[in-house]
Amino acid sequence: MPSRGPLLLLAATPMELAAFLRHTTLHVPPLAPGDSCAHGGLVLAVSGVGPVNAALAAGLLLERHAPRGVILTGIAGSFDTSRHPLGCIRLIAEEIWPEYGIAGARGVHARALKFPQGEIDGEPVWDRLVWDATADARALGLDLSNIPTARGLTVAGVTGTPRRAAAMVRRFTPDLEHMEGFPVALACRRAGVAFVQLRSVSNPVGVRDKRAWDIPAALAALADTGRGMGEKGIFLGG
Repeated sequence: MPSRGPLLLLAATPMELAAFLRHTTLHVPPLAPGDSCAHGGLVLAVSGVGPVNAALAAGLLLERHAPRGVILTGIAGSFDTSRHPLGCIRLIAEEIWPEYGIAGARGVHARALKFPQGEIDGEPVWDRLVWDATADARALGLDLSNIPTARGLTVAGVTGTPRRAAAMVRRFTPDLEHMEGFPVALACRRAGVAFVQLRSVSNPVGVRDKRAWDIPAALAALADTGRGMGEKGIFLGG
């Protein structure tokens, strides 16, 4: 992994970025989707929501700043709130993109398309990426061994019904659902850059009744995690 260059801290929205840095000494200026700013050895950036915005931002920021590592942070939905409850924080160690491939009567099948999304370490990338997230964290000076790992599902269309949530679980066995992880992970893996994705849980997947959600708890979990990193000086290095 590259040892030089800034650390890139990326979130889909200004709200998530501000939450992560809430208890640090860093000032977060107003950033619109696609914006970034430098703070010494740290680059703060907002990608915008969704996999297209995330892919565009990741490619641009990796090219522009040649970072030593990328931390992607934000909120997510949980497929099983007994294992991944509202307000918890998780380290993503696998990403799935369920919308890539040929869509048939039994769902989307990536390999049926016969065009992988590239190669990583000589292996074709279809609809899954797996990496050693704990090792990538260590490469950035982070000990995240106390944070449970989880499998992320990246979607462009958020799961809006329990039926679809159950179908996603049967097909892909994910833990959390969000909208940016896969493309950023793929970009970092291709570039050989350490990648850490930290997600807090704000809602059960497939439930649109906001009374079952707890976004404030999810943002507070991001803030607590960011504070822990700030106290260790992670955001000061270059």
